[in-house]
Amino acid sequence: MTDGNGTPLAMISTPANTSDHRCLLPVVEQYPLVKGASGRPRKRPRTLYADAGYDSEAARQSLQGRGIIPHIRRRNTTHGSGLGKIPVE
Repeated sequence: MTDGNGTPLAMISTPANTSDHRCLLPVVEQYPLVKGASGRPRKRPRTLYADAGYDSEAARQSLQGRGIIPHIRRRNTTHGSGLGKIPVE
């Protein structure tokens, strides 16, 4: 997991043939407390962008249940470059 500037925030190591969508929630749970604006540090990201490797309805529902807005590309859809289209929060 990286922030909007590409700075690594969390990572896990898995066996070679582990499906990406099974690793999504363990990485989200490692999200570090990020200080910024005054008040409590965020314990979870507001939104999460992921490629089609993480496409599963269960992952979307789990993220939504944690208050995270999922932006996960669906399999068999075009992706475009996406560079510069997502504003950094």
